[in-house]
Amino acid sequence: RRKGERPKPYAVDPTKCTACKICLSQFGCPAISIEDGRIYIDKYSCTGCGVCAQICPSKAIIRVEG
Repeated sequence: RRKGERPKPYAVDPTKCTACKICLSQFGCPAISIEDGRIYIDKYSCTGCGVCAQICPSKAIIRVEG
């Protein structure tokens, strides 16, 4: 990553997410929340670390491209 360049955030693919809530209960990232029964990642709060994508058992958390 270049100096001053913001890392690409992550997002939840709703077609893969099973709403198991492991990303909420086991990780506790402030960028992850639940809205209307669906898991949501705030792209402005996400630091792009990728830990949530690593712990998601359904591989529903993906890096946002572009």
